[in-house]
Amino acid sequence: MEVKKYLKGVVRSFLISRIRKYEIGVIRSLDTLCSLKKLTLTEREEVCKYWGQLGYRVNTESHKLFKTVAYYDKRFVPDDLYTSIILPSLNPRMDSSVYVNKATLDLLFREIPQAKCYVKNIAGTFWIEMQAVSEDSAIDFLVSNVGEFIIKPSCDSSGGKNVRKINMLSIQDKKQYLRKLFYEYGCNFIVQEVIRQHKDTAQFNPESLNTIRVCSLFLNDKLSILTCRLRCGQNGAILDNVHSGGIFIPIKSDGYLFDYGLDLHYKRYERSSNGVVFSHTCLENYSKIEQFVANYHSYFPTCHLIAWDLAITDEGKVLMVEVNINGPCIYDEQGATGPFFGDRTDEVIEYVKTHPGKLYMSF
Repeated sequence: MEVKKYLKGVVRSFLISRIRKYEIGVIRSLDTLCSLKKLTLTEREEVCKYWGQLGYRVNTESHKLFKTVAYYDKRFVPDDLYTSIILPSLNPRMDSSVYVNKATLDLLFREIPQAKCYVKNIAGTFWIEMQAVSEDSAIDFLVSNVGEFIIKPSCDSSGGKNVRKINMLSIQDKKQYLRKLFYEYGCNFIVQEVIRQHKDTAQFNPESLNTIRVCSLFLNDKLSILTCRLRCGQNGAILDNVHSGGIFIPIKSDGYLFDYGLDLHYKRYERSSNGVVFSHTCLENYSKIEQFVANYHSYFPTCHLIAWDLAITDEGKVLMVEVNINGPCIYDEQGATGPFFGDRTDEVIEYVKTHPGKLYMSF
């Protein structure tokens, strides 16, 4: 038992070191985009003392970045500690990994309103509803019943990678096209409905489904909306993700947008590419967004931090497009609105200190 405990400790330390090194490298790579401000000696000491409570040596690259693009605050979360120490504590890996495959979410959470899934491929097997079908049957179903759809990978994807909108009406040989399309995606993908979005979100770029990213924290019997931002595509793109050329606009607690949006490199915009000004613009259904999160966060009782991708339909209904639990990123949130955990930062630090993330191993 002592050997097993020792080996687990060695592997855990190695993995944490690798993760932290990678995340620090990501932050440093941003130095090519802008000249990062240095911390004063007092600021550096304050940051190291504050985050040093977690028991690890503190790297201040994240604080240099956010001092440059926003302002200085010791509560900005160092991304290397967030990924390697904080997130595994809030969302245990064994639990959060259950939700990685998007093709299973409609089966796990039938009560949560979601985009309709027409066909899914899980590990090479095609499914319609809860029935395993052949590839031919999946193709016949889409040809007979669906005019347009969204196809995307169901796992191992991020940043809008390989998300495509397909209009079947303009395709001559539909069966051959679908067979080739399925071959291209291989396995683990989903075919979903095209959501008709509300005018409030459509106005910024009608071609993309402009979703709302909400990060919620349930800790010590209290639920908080940490950050909320509207993501919208630009210049007629079908994707709203910043990694695909989109921008995001923080949303205030009353539903009004901030007067600026940001792109991947923290460049500020006061209006969308089609000229819609962000200032004084309100999402009339915003209260439904907060209520949605309040209603359904409890469906993930072992995971304290959730990043929701939500859409508002043309009828004002809120739908869950995706849910990010295994690795929600906090770069954008902190660069736009400040320290990610806000007034609950001390509380999170105390929780992580007493609930260290576990490394699950098979030996």
